[in-house]
Amino acid sequence: MKKVRRGALILGIILLSVILAIIGHAILPADLNSVELNSILVKKFGFPVVACLYFLVLYCHCSMSVFRYGKEASLNKWQIGVRFGLAFGLLYQVGMLEITPDLTSFTLEFVKHQFLIGLGDFLPVLILCVLLSLLLERKENNKKCLLPLEKKTVTVIVIAQAFFLERIVGYEIGIVASAYEACKWPCVFWNLVMGITFGVSYVLLLPIFQQYKNKAIHLMGVTIGLNWLWFNGFIVLVIEGTLGVMLIRGLLDVGVLVLVTFLLEKGYLRDELEL
Repeated sequence: MKKVRRGALILGIILLSVILAIIGHAILPADLNSVELNSILVKKFGFPVVACLYFLVLYCHCSMSVFRYGKEASLNKWQIGVRFGLAFGLLYQVGMLEITPDLTSFTLEFVKHQFLIGLGDFLPVLILCVLLSLLLERKENNKKCLLPLEKKTVTVIVIAQAFFLERIVGYEIGIVASAYEACKWPCVFWNLVMGITFGVSYVLLLPIFQQYKNKAIHLMGVTIGLNWLWFNGFIVLVIEGTLGVMLIRGLLDVGVLVLVTFLLEKGYLRDELEL
């Protein structure tokens, strides 16, 4: 009976977060009128149903990450929840500011609009992760991964550079769709900020993954990577013909991020990460 109540509470928290996200997007100035929502799912079930499904899957993945990896972490429950919430939330906040291929001019209004939309994703996931972390059934683990500030900084810079180079090369050779030609410098700046965000997310979550040997796979692949893929998958759910473009871009991002963190763990961070 206790497990049933706990399961119901977890489901309730997830649904609460979905509702908060939907309400947030409904009251924020999200202008979808200029975009034709023509996917098969939208035509068959309607946009509200598709949006609810999207957030449900997104937050279920966040929840599974908290329970899967948080139960063995050496940090306290609050720290686990805040770290997961900030890591996911920052991805959404900065990710929403990406310069989309259909953008012909970069304006302050675009930044304001996308920032507010990102905020509507950031706050619910932070609340979700913190509340779920309080329900963790912990295992004893005294292993700690405390990187010195210098190594944290270098790690963030290396990850940011790897993401930046991957995107710029992808734009130049044409395998990553973007508004690079029309809005070159905003694209360059966003790439830098998004790369730093991935680096910060990695450093934030690293102490939670100390007990795992293949941290790059579990942290940057299964946790951050899959979440990033589904976050960007919203466009695929609502606009027809975007699957190939989003899949190539997302898989390149995740592949490069996993590779660079794997190399960091086997080299520069090896002494700090040894079990």
